[in-house]
Amino acid sequence: MLIQIQRFRDIFLSGRHRYRQYFLIYTILFLVVCAMVFSWYFVTGRTLIWQGDGWTQHYRALVYYAKYLRSILRNIIYEHQLVVPQWDFSLGEGNDILQTLHYYVMGDPFAFFSVLVPTRFLYLYYDFMVLLRMYLAGVAFSCLCFHQKRMGRCAVMAGALTYVFCYWAIYNAARHPYFLNPMIYFPMLIMGIEKILRKEKPYLFILSVCLSAVSNFYFFYMLALLTAVYAMIRLVAGYRTAFRQGIGMLFKLGGGSMRRGIDGLRGFGACLLRVLRRCKDVCPKCNPSVLSTVLLQCPPGPVHCRGR
Repeated sequence: MLIQIQRFRDIFLSGRHRYRQYFLIYTILFLVVCAMVFSWYFVTGRTLIWQGDGWTQHYRALVYYAKYLRSILRNIIYEHQLVVPQWDFSLGEGNDILQTLHYYVMGDPFAFFSVLVPTRFLYLYYDFMVLLRMYLAGVAFSCLCFHQKRMGRCAVMAGALTYVFCYWAIYNAARHPYFLNPMIYFPMLIMGIEKILRKEKPYLFILSVCLSAVSNFYFFYMLALLTAVYAMIRLVAGYRTAFRQGIGMLFKLGGGSMRRGIDGLRGFGACLLRVLRRCKDVCPKCNPSVLSTVLLQCPPGPVHCRGR
């Protein structure tokens, strides 16, 4: 009997079952720490929508984007036409929709599913997206550590929780939730590089570069620089005796990154060009977003966060 119990324990703690147990414990600890960190917002009837940029830009952009996607689906279902609106006079004095929303929600995979949420419940979905981003950041960090196969589960758990609930994450959770996306993409980029260095399939690296480029070009160039620095250090450390092979791998990584980045930025080229052209005409005292003038008449539900 004891032998059978020991055998069952070995099977449960090995391979895939071992990872299931880890992520189950990670989920429980994440929910406990979330309750400790963010319970004040919900106990006092507030949300994670900051009264500054959170209310005037991020939340309104999410509401507008959800209505925008629903209008496209409505035309497809009822009118049997693919009509993608490109201009809206309610954006400031009239502005291009893609060029206005590309920095906030358009391209963000989390904001895309807002099309399924009624407008009156979007403030709840906004809070859910914040916590989901933090949770997935810990999952990405854990997967990177397990891929390295050099750390125990306790060490990975401690690192994941520290990574998720760092100052940057807690600060931006109630201010700029889209700033949490790089915390998900960066471990994926690093793991993609490790897979390439180990002669494995480059699909994760391709997906990570494309996804980070589509989501936000502002953070994409930062992620690209950090990833390039990591790749150079990794190549120098791993190819000390094979200099030519290391240089060839460096060019392979650089060329692949540029191609995938161009693929991801192809749909946002017009936005980037316009930003570069208009930088000299923008007054530094002006609000960089025109979303504060969007004619939206939907309250965020409970009182939004008033903390600064």
